[in-house]
Amino acid sequence: MYFVDRCTSCGLSDRFSKSVKDDAFRKAVFRYQSGFTLLEMLVVAALLLVIAGGVVTSFRDVGSDATEQAARYQMQQLGDAIDAYYTDTGFIPSRDTPADLSFLFIKPASAADWSIDYRRGWRGPYLSGHKYLYVDIGDDLAANGTSVDDSSSAGEPNLIASGGDVIESVIAIADPFDHYPVDNGVSRSRDGCRTLDCLLQWRKIEDDSPLDRFGRPYLAIDLELLQDNSIVPGAARLVSLGGNGIYEPNSCDYSEVDPDATDYCSADLLCSSSGDDIVLCLR
Repeated sequence: MYFVDRCTSCGLSDRFSKSVKDDAFRKAVFRYQSGFTLLEMLVVAALLLVIAGGVVTSFRDVGSDATEQAARYQMQQLGDAIDAYYTDTGFIPSRDTPADLSFLFIKPASAADWSIDYRRGWRGPYLSGHKYLYVDIGDDLAANGTSVDDSSSAGEPNLIASGGDVIESVIAIADPFDHYPVDNGVSRSRDGCRTLDCLLQWRKIEDDSPLDRFGRPYLAIDLELLQDNSIVPGAARLVSLGGNGIYEPNSCDYSEVDPDATDYCSADLLCSSSGDDIVLCLR
């Protein structure tokens, strides 16, 4: 509560106490400074857009990197399982396609039962926590990574060789990069396959129902060379088709023994590839 001076001869401004004038001044200044100009608001909005764009890009990169790290971790587990299988049985079963990893889950007919006396034989399954499914794949990619039609060149999992057919119902494991199935000869698709020759399509084991979008199968190539790893060390390898889902042959030098060399391939150092394939050598 403020009091007015009773002085009738004073001016109007003198009738109010100093506290009243100071309070009114502070309120006026506060009202003047509480708003933003249109230019200031535009500048703030532009800064927020720049920051938001950077955050979205960062999260996208983190997601891509996390998927690649997941693939590498799974490949290490696959490599350990293959090594355990070979240690137990002493051989690698013949396969029509490098995508076939059924021997890690189901005992091959050529494998003996586990013998406690000889400590030999199949004692799988060798993987736990991995969901394996059926996948249909082209027959052009041989188990050693070459083309069925021309063994001097690399094969393709999305191609059917001349006079060949789809290799159906192969038990395989998908990498974490999601892709649609494709038609014969089509490397990748955004809306699946439209012909009877549907390749790289996954189906559930329990009811054979198809999955529209799933990863590409891991490829286990040249596994038979594990039986004499001294000849071509590191040539037995696991491959993920990477983020683009296309098989791109790598430039590993499997006879290289110098770990510091660019093309040296080992279980913990990936050699270079012509694309974004992830290659893990099994030494």
